[in-house]
Amino acid sequence: MTDLPPLTKKIVDILTEHKIAATFLFVGKNAERHPEGVVYAHEHGMSIGNHSWDHGVLTKSSAKEQSKNLSMTSSLLDSLTHDRVTLFRPPYGAVNDALVSAAAKQHMKTLLWNRDPEDWNAKSAEDIIRYFREVEAAGGVYVMHEDQHTVEALPAIIKYLKEKELKFVIFK
Repeated sequence: MTDLPPLTKKIVDILTEHKIAATFLFVGKNAERHPEGVVYAHEHGMSIGNHSWDHGVLTKSSAKEQSKNLSMTSSLLDSLTHDRVTLFRPPYGAVNDALVSAAAKQHMKTLLWNRDPEDWNAKSAEDIIRYFREVEAAGGVYVMHEDQHTVEALPAIIKYLKEKELKFVIFK
């Protein structure tokens, strides 16, 4: 594991240490560059899903291009995990009937979120933690990213959510 993406490993290790799992949605071209991250997450009990090949706005693509984009990513992830990918999260939440249909034809459910701490844009870990304290946590499907501030905030977020006695779930 010499070329393991450091943030992937750190996030997986934090989750594992706290005995919880999460759903990791990988961009295909990033997974191709760092397959060890996908394997590491999968080997540690994380659910693995498709987040497109290139993180483009797929609703602007033809049905054929959408299908190819999803299948390239799923094929790569399937080959790395030896499990069939069943989840797709559209980049930016940009979705239309054609895209949902393309995912369904590939036996994937389209997964969206209802809580967004915008961790990718946070100035500090405290900004992310503050978000969790300000929104209703119950029923939250959070979208988070592999970012240094997220890594720094994750232990405090987990502690806070566990204090609320919430159940952590993964999507399959």
